[in-house]
Amino acid sequence: MPPRCAATCAPHTAVRNLTFQAALEGRRDHVHHAAMLARHAPSVLSLDEIAAIDDELIVAHGVAMPEAIRASESRAERRGARRPSSSTTRASAP
Repeated sequence: MPPRCAATCAPHTAVRNLTFQAALEGRRDHVHHAAMLARHAPSVLSLDEIAAIDDELIVAHGVAMPEAIRASESRAERRGARRPSSSTTRASAP
């Protein structure tokens, strides 16, 4: 394959590879990364919106999704566990 053709295919191949790895390894973060690398999504959605849509789709597809992906924490759950509550943040402000 000529290099220019391979370069055109590379972004699509990366998205498919990450999606495949997500299914094999049960990693929800690979699902998010694949969607973030898709050509159109990042041009119209923020990264947080992409992750939120991914999480909604994983829940909506239920048992059609690999168990490990369904059981893993969503991005919002991971972020919520790391962020202090708003009342704590306000109380510590001068």
